[in-house]
Amino acid sequence: MNVVPSELKELAQYLLVREARNTTTENVNIETAIEVCQRLRQPLATFAGEEGFRSLLARALALSKAQDTSLSALNVHADGTIQVGNANAWPDQSAARDAGIALVGQLLALLTTFIGPSLTMNLVHRVWPDLDLQTGGRKNP
Repeated sequence: MNVVPSELKELAQYLLVREARNTTTENVNIETAIEVCQRLRQPLATFAGEEGFRSLLARALALSKAQDTSLSALNVHADGTIQVGNANAWPDQSAARDAGIALVGQLLALLTTFIGPSLTMNLVHRVWPDLDLQTGGRKNP
């Protein structure tokens, strides 16, 4: 099993909360994780091509399924989109949040492995420009 470093899990959680436009993780669901992955699509596809993005996303999903079997309800299509096969796979918000963190965390971990932490954070910063690259949180106003 591919273990995601804690700092990447924290970043994944932050991105999910940020995308949900909330300050708590209670309102994050699997759709939020899918949205985070899709928001990363443009800079990743520019860097690695559409097929490269799809391959990374499919690998991230496969690895995260080993951590959270509820992610078996997701499938990556040939066009790089994710389909939810069973929306009832997550019995509560906590389960959905944890599954989302597993998926986004694996995607970030794969990126870090293949292109390094600096370029990974650069790609993340293109999507979320107000992200503080030093702390993984919001920049202070």
